[in-house]
Amino acid sequence: MLSITPPLSTHIFHTTKRVPVILQSEAAECGLACVAMIAQYYGDKRDLNTLRQTMSVSLRGTTLKDVMGIASDLGFQTRAIKIEMEHLKQLSCPAILHWNMNHFVVLTKVKGKTLTIHDPALGRRELQFEEASKHITGIALEVSPSDTFIPKRSAPRLGLAQFFSRTIGFKRNLLTLFALSIVLQLFALAAPYYMQTVVDDVLIYNNDALLKALAVGFALLLVMETFTSGVRKLVILSVSSRLQLQMSASVFKHLLSLSLDYFDKRHIGDVVSRFGSLASIREFLTTGVVSAVLDGVMAMLTLAVMILYSFKLTLVVVAIMLIYLAFRLGLLPFIKRLTTERIALAASEQSHFMESVRAILPIRVYGQEVQRHGQWQNKLVATLNKDITLGKINIGSTLTNQFLFGAENLVVVYVGANLVMEGALSIGMLLAFMAYKARFVSALDGVINRLIELNMLGVHFNRLSDILLTPAQQKPRLQNSSDSPFNGQGALCANVDQPTSFTSNPLSPNFLAPDAKSTASCQPAEPQSIALKATALSYRYSETNAWVFKNLTLCVNAGEIVAIIGGSGCGKSTLIKCLMGLYPISEGVIEHTSSVKPVIASVLQEDACLSGTIAQNICCFEEVPDLKKMVYVAQLACIHQDIMHMPMQYHSLVGDMGSSLSGGQKQRLLLARALYQEPDILFLDEASSHLDMENEAKINHHLKALNMTRIIVAHRPQSIAMADKIYRLADGILHTSSPTEVTGSATSGKHGETQ
Repeated sequence: MLSITPPLSTHIFHTTKRVPVILQSEAAECGLACVAMIAQYYGDKRDLNTLRQTMSVSLRGTTLKDVMGIASDLGFQTRAIKIEMEHLKQLSCPAILHWNMNHFVVLTKVKGKTLTIHDPALGRRELQFEEASKHITGIALEVSPSDTFIPKRSAPRLGLAQFFSRTIGFKRNLLTLFALSIVLQLFALAAPYYMQTVVDDVLIYNNDALLKALAVGFALLLVMETFTSGVRKLVILSVSSRLQLQMSASVFKHLLSLSLDYFDKRHIGDVVSRFGSLASIREFLTTGVVSAVLDGVMAMLTLAVMILYSFKLTLVVVAIMLIYLAFRLGLLPFIKRLTTERIALAASEQSHFMESVRAILPIRVYGQEVQRHGQWQNKLVATLNKDITLGKINIGSTLTNQFLFGAENLVVVYVGANLVMEGALSIGMLLAFMAYKARFVSALDGVINRLIELNMLGVHFNRLSDILLTPAQQKPRLQNSSDSPFNGQGALCANVDQPTSFTSNPLSPNFLAPDAKSTASCQPAEPQSIALKATALSYRYSETNAWVFKNLTLCVNAGEIVAIIGGSGCGKSTLIKCLMGLYPISEGVIEHTSSVKPVIASVLQEDACLSGTIAQNICCFEEVPDLKKMVYVAQLACIHQDIMHMPMQYHSLVGDMGSSLSGGQKQRLLLARALYQEPDILFLDEASSHLDMENEAKINHHLKALNMTRIIVAHRPQSIAMADKIYRLADGILHTSSPTEVTGSATSGKHGETQ
């Protein structure tokens, strides 16, 4: 048991730095996010993604003891405290509070009857004691650096440099954009001179010829400017499209290479939202970079011209711009924090929406429409509240801008008029100065906006780094053994006087799958060769979780059928995924005897059909599918007759995630898809749980005729009885079982299933 000490009465560490807001990416990593906030507060630069690589937590959550262990690994000392609301002021902040019995938050400040927390799920919040008392459980954790604390001063970060290096031809296109934009800026610089010349040289001297010449000349400049602007916009369109393609393809490719664990721990709406951050980055790369450089150049050029006209007027303009710059930069931290929180809330709302659409059946069955609508509406309101807050800041910024530059115009006109009356400026020069001043203000405002956008890109880079900085799934620790060759014993061919491979099998749509009689004569080739061997295999979801299984040893011969049984939740499916290489094993090694990686296929409990036709799903969307093989595997899986009774037969659509098929049809379709791959090893996890007894018996006979290694997880004795070896997984240990034991267990169990 964790000892709880009385509340501390004094602060044990003091600093003036602010606690950063770090939002959790995974559904259950609030504890790790809280430790990351405190670590950065004390100078450790590692972000949440870096900490996750070495201190990941499972979807099952984190206990207070786990949080203390994580903090200790980083060099912090911790004290767990049982505390009342009136004693919160005595805590050494930042401290971690247990929240709602299932969450952790960071307490950053207590002032009067108001406390400020950083919630990893929602962001910065201020709550009154009365409201906070409904959430605080009375458990707090003080965290402070120990003598062993050594802050890391750097961490891998995602930035513009990585995108510049990953895009092909972008630098060349960027130079083209820059050149075109320079030409446009030169045209813009010439425009005020037209007004000055007309006022000072045409109107005063009544020079009609000069007026016509100026009109023709500047008309030609206008045509050239319009043409150049059109070319620039076409180049931007082309570059933006190609950049979007390259960036999206690269990020999506990496996303698909991540481990299953990554997707298990995240809501789909959050993943979609993070991927959507690419749009903001692309927009800045295609227009923001060029605009920032050009606006900077334009601001310096116009500033130089303004100084030539009047140094006094230029000082007025620069002073107002400095006040405006200070105001914008002062708002930046608040805007950045609110934007981060707004994106996270929008992702949560999107996840809830998508989940409700996916789960419409149970929602309808249990009459949860009103509750789900209310929950979604609350999430939407939370997002809109952030939008309103950001909108108020933008309104304030706009009004301040309007007032400052309105005052600037008043002062410049007043001072400029005095200079004209003193003879220091002509009327045309004053008008030209006003035009250049407008260009300068616009250009400098553009630079400020681009710099703020660049800073705000950090929000999108941080979200996108959760994808790009997460390492791709490592290959399982497979070793090749040369003791016996592994010559693809998994070719799908039954001993029914048919050719021995699909590629040469002249089957017609009327070909019948092997029956029980033909199956009896099928013998596995080279039964003593090893197909798969696992040694000292261990797995746990995270460093803080218990072992799912430990030091397992499993040897599967080629052509052998191995059944793994055990109670629900004992780790059978996890073991299957580890053997397939879907989950990275914590310890141990997996061996196979092939000189190349064996072809594996599976039907797992989480398997799903993809949107498309039945034929596309069976053939895994091959561009040139083998239609004869497709029909053959459909017959083996006993789904062919069902398909032929459909109006569109193999061209029938399966619907969203297979919604148009029954549970049994879906399982048989998934089995046909697995067999289409001609696997060396076939993994089946409750692959017949939705089948009737007759279809299950037929499929078992068909699979028995195939010269294929099978590793199955099953509860039904009919499927288990066909196994050559039976193992029972219990308490993380794999025990050998005999068919007699399984039959006895099934007889004494419920519904004819093994326990």
